[in-house]
Amino acid sequence: MAKLISQAGRYPRRRSGCQGVQWRNNCPGHGRVVRVFFAAIALVSLLSGKGFSASPRLPEASFEEANKLYTSGMFEQAATIYEQLIDRGIVHEDLYYNLGNSYFRVGRVGLAVYNYERALRLEPSYEDARYNLGVAREVVAERFASRLAGAEQDPVWRRAVTFFSLATLSLIVLGLNVLFFGALVALRFLTESFRRTALIVSSAFAGLALVVAVLLFAGHIYLVERVDLGIVLPDQVVMREGADERSAERGLLHPGLRVEIVGRAPRGWLRVRLSNGVDGWVPNDTIGRLRIASDK
Repeated sequence: MAKLISQAGRYPRRRSGCQGVQWRNNCPGHGRVVRVFFAAIALVSLLSGKGFSASPRLPEASFEEANKLYTSGMFEQAATIYEQLIDRGIVHEDLYYNLGNSYFRVGRVGLAVYNYERALRLEPSYEDARYNLGVAREVVAERFASRLAGAEQDPVWRRAVTFFSLATLSLIVLGLNVLFFGALVALRFLTESFRRTALIVSSAFAGLALVVAVLLFAGHIYLVERVDLGIVLPDQVVMREGADERSAERGLLHPGLRVEIVGRAPRGWLRVRLSNGVDGWVPNDTIGRLRIASDK
């Protein structure tokens, strides 16, 4: 692991088993998945007759070029190519992860946090992205001491529903379903009082756990589909009382802060709400939306 020193005293790490920050097709055990991904993109492009007119290169070649630029220390140039791939409609957690690493290397922490968050939105179990996100947030905590009280911590309900990924919650709901209804069926065949009582108690706990799991699953779906979250991108954003540069200031927002987008103004302003309940207006281009193509 290259020692990328941060102000937090820790090092953003690279994909396990890879040399450099690279796509999974350069890592043992993951090559076929990403190559199939690129092949599918190319096939769809050919069948639709649209192709990628902006560049004759296939996406995989562009990834390779960006990876080489990164390992050569040309982080801004690597980020530019990763951004171009996103502009071409490519959505993949590794793309966001690599882009986040590139931005972190050049000190653009808000954009680094934004892209780590996008990677985790697609793949909540992406441990490397989660680790690097933590490192980036530590850097923010050290660099920007004057922060709004309580603005960094997500609401309890949001942390609860995102504790597990949707895939994990689906398995939990399925398992508890089988356990609960299996116990109900078994009750019909048990006559011995002690075992029957124990099974009734067990089925009651399984039923309660099932209700909680279903609520968490529904809450996670609601968060993804209905709550419009964003990340503050610049090093400092002035939040104002109205959608106008002349409005009074409500506070300074630091990079990487997660906000909820609750309104829009016609002149390019967004109304955002912080986790502590404070809301205000910021310019549209200062917020990176977490709702990506696959969420819409």
